[in-house]
Amino acid sequence: EASSYAAMHNAGVEAAQQGHHPEAEDFFNKALSKKPDAAVTWLARGITRSEQAQLELAQQDLLYAAQLFEAEGDSKLAGEIRQAVTRQQKAAKGQTGNGWGSQFLGGAAGMLQQLAPLAVKYFAPIPF
Repeated sequence: EASSYAAMHNAGVEAAQQGHHPEAEDFFNKALSKKPDAAVTWLARGITRSEQAQLELAQQDLLYAAQLFEAEGDSKLAGEIRQAVTRQQKAAKGQTGNGWGSQFLGGAAGMLQQLAPLAVKYFAPIPF
């Protein structure tokens, strides 16, 4: 089962790196069904969802990932994730534009900027 979790997670990473975010999200969903406490997969799915401008779902995933990382003893990473989400939420509240679309896209871009260092470090394939 662990290898099928890793295979699903890694397929999601590969799809995301190729810009196939809906497909990546599907792979991450399958990975999480195998290993629901995998903080790195929650983080990856949150990043993937932010790429699709699903900000509320992305924030939920990211905050849950932070909770799991903290439970694993990585308080620093948990804090970085929470700070990125908080900054994005504040930025989204302060935005003005022509409508929801510009706010959604602007919010997604802001979240991605905040999460870029984390994505490079943690959005990687898992060894089998």
